[in-house]
This record gives sequence, C-alpha cells and structure tokens, in this order.
Amino acid sequence: MDVKEKRTALSSGKNKKVLKEENTEKPENTGTAEEKKESASSEEVKKEKRARVKKEIQPQKPSEPQTDTDYDDEDEILKFEEEISPKSRVELVDILEKLINEEDLNSHKTRIGLIKVAYNKHYKEDNETELKIFIEKGGKKEEYQPLRDTTHESFKASFEKYKEKKALLNEQFEKEREKNLIEKKQILEELKALVGREETLKKTYDDFKTLQTRWREIGPVHPKETNDLWQTYHYYVEIFFDKVKINKELKDLDQKKNLKKKIAICEKIEALFLEDSIKNATLQFEKYQEEWREIGPVPNSKKDEIWERFKEAAKKFNKHRQEYYDKIKEEKEQNYLAKVALCEKVELLAEMDFHSARETEEKAKEIGEIQKAWKTIGFTPKKNNEDIWNRFKAANDLFFQNRHEFYQKNKEEKIQNLNLKIELCIQAEALQNNTEWRKTTEEFLKLQEEWKKIGPVPKKHSEKLWKRFRTSCDTFFNSKSNFFATMDERQENNLKLKKELLEKIENFTFDPAKTDECLKILKDFQAEWIEIGHVPINEKDNLNGRFKAAINKCYDNLKLDFSEKNLINFKTRFESIYGSPNGYKIIKQESIILSGKISTAKSEISIWENNIGFLSRAKSSEPLRKEFEEKISSGKEKIKLMEDKLKFLKKLMRPQTSS
Repeated sequence: MDVKEKRTALSSGKNKKVLKEENTEKPENTGTAEEKKESASSEEVKKEKRARVKKEIQPQKPSEPQTDTDYDDEDEILKFEEEISPKSRVELVDILEKLINEEDLNSHKTRIGLIKVAYNKHYKEDNETELKIFIEKGGKKEEYQPLRDTTHESFKASFEKYKEKKALLNEQFEKEREKNLIEKKQILEELKALVGREETLKKTYDDFKTLQTRWREIGPVHPKETNDLWQTYHYYVEIFFDKVKINKELKDLDQKKNLKKKIAICEKIEALFLEDSIKNATLQFEKYQEEWREIGPVPNSKKDEIWERFKEAAKKFNKHRQEYYDKIKEEKEQNYLAKVALCEKVELLAEMDFHSARETEEKAKEIGEIQKAWKTIGFTPKKNNEDIWNRFKAANDLFFQNRHEFYQKNKEEKIQNLNLKIELCIQAEALQNNTEWRKTTEEFLKLQEEWKKIGPVPKKHSEKLWKRFRTSCDTFFNSKSNFFATMDERQENNLKLKKELLEKIENFTFDPAKTDECLKILKDFQAEWIEIGHVPINEKDNLNGRFKAAINKCYDNLKLDFSEKNLINFKTRFESIYGSPNGYKIIKQESIILSGKISTAKSEISIWENNIGFLSRAKSSEPLRKEFEEKISSGKEKIKLMEDKLKFLKKLMRPQTSS
C-alpha cells in the first residue's frame, strides 16, 4: 500500500476527538498463518465495533448555542449584556477602553460586539431626543446634524484602536500558524527519514519519542492543512511500528506506560462530574481527549477494557453535560414566564390613573419592588432575552412618563389652589376685626369649609399660607372670646348708663315753642340709647318699655301727630344703623321693602277709586262709598309716610353710592 492509499485509509478518523486504538497499534508478526488469519479477523471485528461507538465518545454540542468566542459561557455573556444595558454612552466607552487594553483581546470579541450594539442604541435614542428638541425649537428635520460630541468621537477612536489591534493579532496568529505548519512539515520529513534508516533500536526509538513530543508541543495550523498533516503524521507512525523492530520487553514496557496514562485520563474524566463549571469541565474533557489520541497502544489484554472504560466515562460526561444544559434551558423558560408576569404587573400599573401624590408614590414603590424582583430572576432563553427586557423597560418608561405628567398637571392645580387660598386669606383678613359676632362667625366657618375643599398647594407655600389664614381666624375668634368673656361686666355698665339716661329723659322739660330744638334733643337721646348697647337679658324688656314710654310722652308734649313721630323714630333708628359695618346693606334692603309696599298701596288705592266709580248715588251705597274714601285717605297718608322714609333712606345711601 502506497502513501496515498494509507492516508485514505486513515482519513476515516478526520476531525475526531479520540484516536482509534488500531491506528496506533500494530499486531505482532509472530505466529502461524492460521493464527495470523484469526488475529486479522479479530482485528476487523474490533474495528467495526469501534466504528459504531466512535460517535458516542465525541463531545456532544450542548443544547444552548455558543457565542463567537469558543466556549464562551452564555450565562456570562447574558449577564454582561444585562449589566451594560442601562449604562450611559460615557460608561460604555470606559468599559470598551478597559477591554481593548487587556492582554487577551480575542477572548473579549463577543463583549466588545455587545458594547457596540448597546452604544449605537443609546446614540440613536439621544439623536432622536435631540432631533425632537431641534424641531420643537422651530428647526427642520432635514437640517438636523447628528450628535458629534466628545463621547462619540472617543467611541469611534476606541473602536478604530480595537480594529487595529485585532488586525495585528490576526496577522500575528496567521504568522504563528504558518510557522507551526513549517515545523510540523519538518517533523514529518524527519519521521520519513527515521522510518527509512537502520540504526540501533534504542537510538531509533528515542528519536521517535522526541519527534512525538515536539509534534504535540507545536501549536495549531490553518484548518485546511490540519487533516492532511494529521493523516501523514499517523501514516509515518504506522510505518514506524511496522518497520522498526522493537524488542518485546521494550514494547511491553511502553505499552504499560501507555496503559497507566490512559487509566489516569479515565480517572480525570470521571472526576469531571465534581467540577462546578460545565464550561471548564468541557475544556478539560477535550484536552483529555487530545491527550488520549496522542498516547500509543496498550497491552492487548487491557485494550478493550481500557477502551470501554474511556468510552463509558465520555458517554456519562456527555450525558451529564446535556442534562445540565437541559436544566438550564428549563430554568430559563421558567425565568421567562416569571418575567412575563412582572411585565404584566408593571403594564397594569402603567395603565392606572393617578389621583393623588400619595397614591402615585405607593405605585412607584411597588414598581421599585418589582424591579428588585426582576434582578433576582436569572436569564431567559436567548431568543426571548432582548424582547422581554424591551417589554419590561417600555412598561417602566410608560409608568414614569405618566407619573411625570401627573406631577406636571398636579403642579398646575397646586398653583390654582394657591391663588384660591390666597383669596380666602384676603377675605379672612378683611373680616378678622368685624364685631358682628354671629354673622362674622358664620362667614369664617364658611371660609374654613372652602379651605378644606381646596386641594394642596406647592409645598414651599403651604405652611406660610396656612399660618396666614389661621392668624386671621384666631384674631377674630380670640376677639370674640374676649368680648363674651367681659360681656356681663359691660352689660351691667350699660344698664347703669341706660338707667341714668332714662332719668334724664323722664325729667326733661320740653318747651312747645322750641319744637325743632326739642326734636333734636329727642333724636340725641335715642341715638345715645342705641349707642350704649346691650343690657342683661332680664332687664331688657323692662328698660325698653320705660324708654319707649318716656319718648312717646315727650312726643305727646310736643303735640306731634302719628306720622311725624313715626318718621322721627324711623330716621333716628336708621341714622344709628348707617354707621355700622353692614349699615348700607340693611338700608338698601329696607328701601327695597318700602318701594314694594308703596307700589302695593298705590295699586290698592287705584282699585278702591275704581270701585267708587261703579257705586250709584243711592243712599244705600253711601256707607260703602264712605268706607272706600276712608281707606283711600288712610292709604295716601301711609304712602306719604313711606315715601318720606324712602326719600330719607336714599339720601343716606347717596354718599356711599357716589363714592
């Protein structure tokens, strides 16, 4: 069989992680032809058996997809992606700089790609915000220039630096692979020469082992060269074992060493179940597979046993790894459902209307608790990770946008409430010195009720405004309390003054020749009586009766008719009212009443006069005619009196009206 045929025969082992035992062992050339035939048949059976189980010991791909970097832990990448998502553009540039300056740049390729995606997303959002502001200020969309801030320039510079370093590393790596290719081809030439020369067994075997060691120590070559190199290498190894006459003792010793090495590898693979990190365990497993491939044959008596042990250990590890990833997958599905539930809660809160600041903050606190819960939940399936995060973020953004709009609207309402409460303060300050206790008390109570109905005001004005309103209320009610606390004493003093005034009125002598002067004195007596104020309730009726009788007696002495006395008393009463706080209002109300009475009286007189016209001149109609005439006469006198009173009231009101 020539070299090309040998290589073709060996190509069935291309890219496999485990070296087949039959490729590194050569059966002994001893025994009869029948034994050789039986041995060959046995070897063929073993080859078929091994071909069936080769796939079982290959490293199975986990159900979770890997990242660009070989065996980059997906959980770590997702964790990194979630960590950088809320970072600002400045923070992302800082992280990028740190990764670029690290020695093992290739191990960060995926992370740098994620930083680029996150940065571009933030840059796009910032540009959209700036564009919106630009348009709101009157700019045109086509005239807008994208952001060119220092952060963006730093990012572009850092990324250019990364690309330059990456290109340099790739160039160095290619040079290293070219160098490795040259060195491995050199070893193949040396192997070719080794199998063709005749030397002592010890020297040849030592040189062979040295070449094997050098081969293992050389790094990787380009993938397109790997298969041919591997096939050629094992071809010459096969030829070596065919041509070199290793004595039985040396071969047995070598095979026993190989057996110990393979037992150690099996033990290491079996111990991988104790490794916490599946990523590290997988890397170790593949390393042990490579070591297994490079180890030579073992004694025939142990060949199947050690092979079965290795195969079983590899099979169990692959199963253990797949179970781990299946469990991770299930956990991620559960995490996804948990995060969907949290999204629904936030979406529900975001759709609710806000009615008060307290309610709003309670909802915000609930959102905060949900955000804490979100952070405790692990990763979701990669296909859902970005969508569920965007959904959660959008719901949170909507809630806080609505919250901001509520506070903006609430601020306007507070300003309106501030103006309303300032108006109440002004009204309270106008009433605080009023001594019409009953009426003013009612007005203050009404102001307090209105105050309660008005909502909150801006916090910086709240306390000051409340003190202002409370001061006016306290001023009035304290004055009222003080007034009524000393009322008994004042009423006793008023009683004494009124009694003295009564004695003066009762003892006063009137001169009928000086009617006008006497009328003025009477008016002064009446004004003084009203001005003195209240007396104890048990003395009130008696005192008022005496006063009325004394005044009437004075009027009788003046020989005044009823209308004159009535008008005088009316004028005296309303002149005293005129100076009171609500005097104008009382006088105006009385004038309206008088106007109504005058109108009614005139209507009645008109009816009576009309009725007289229908009466006949017969004697039988005289009594009725006389009755109507008396009513008309009396009515006209009453109208005259009321008109005089109305004229007087209008005269009182005129100064206030003109002012």
